[in-house]
Amino acid sequence: MESQSIEYILYRDYFPEKENPHVIVYSTPYDFYYNNLFPKCAPYTLQRLHIRTVYIPYGIEYDSDADVDDYGGMIKNQNFLAGIQTGQNVHFYAWRLYVMHEDIKRYYKDKSLVNLDHIKVLGAPKFDIYCDKNNECLVDNNLKMLAKGRKIVAYQIHIPNNNNVREIDKLKGRYHTLNFDIHRKILSLIKKREEYFFVITIHPLFETTAINRFKLVSNAVFNSFLQEIYESENCFLFRSGNYQTLLLTADAFITENSSLMIEMSYWDKPVLYLYDVPVKMKPFAEKIISTF
Repeated sequence: MESQSIEYILYRDYFPEKENPHVIVYSTPYDFYYNNLFPKCAPYTLQRLHIRTVYIPYGIEYDSDADVDDYGGMIKNQNFLAGIQTGQNVHFYAWRLYVMHEDIKRYYKDKSLVNLDHIKVLGAPKFDIYCDKNNECLVDNNLKMLAKGRKIVAYQIHIPNNNNVREIDKLKGRYHTLNFDIHRKILSLIKKREEYFFVITIHPLFETTAINRFKLVSNAVFNSFLQEIYESENCFLFRSGNYQTLLLTADAFITENSSLMIEMSYWDKPVLYLYDVPVKMKPFAEKIISTF
């Protein structure tokens, strides 16, 4: 925002009860964030203040689960993964809920306190920049310079799974992603493919979640992994800036279960989708992944 001269105010300096905004927009749904970190902006707090809330999902609705039918109705007990996508207070208290596809709207039918009239299908704002005829200004020329004429492959690493807790464990390692050891093996392989330039991006909450909170990866292992990237001539760690510039600049993608795979599908570029255990997707996501 600073690089684009966009004015902003930090959360800690903002008080909804004093400012009395007409609307507050949410882009993440997780209850534990608002209950523990941002209680001033918890959905139930804002409802008591008569402040309308709008939820615009950032892309997590692609994933389904074995306990969910094809339209989101619960078959058995609600589990952690299904719950975080459609069962949070952000959804319950939303004045408007904007989703990007008609199929997604159906997933909220069992989670809404009212009818579905407040759920609007309006696409996804993040795609607007991709459709902008001036989006070429977002191409990362620095990456192109580092690539030295080679094809650029964007390799995205999510928060890893813990193979020891594949049973439903509500708070530990419950991700439909790869074990980190697999990423370490992949890095050792791509280093040998010097005809390509690999730009590696890691989930922004990897350290706080995978290392500090769930202890899925040790600091020593992670730091060794980063050092290996730094020392590889054909690898580059993308850790800051707008990830959309990477999607525009790359010639191909490597990804696992992540909302980014939905954005990657827009570009009609080759996508290598990694998984070790098949994951049940929502129907619209299955159609997208079938094209990878």
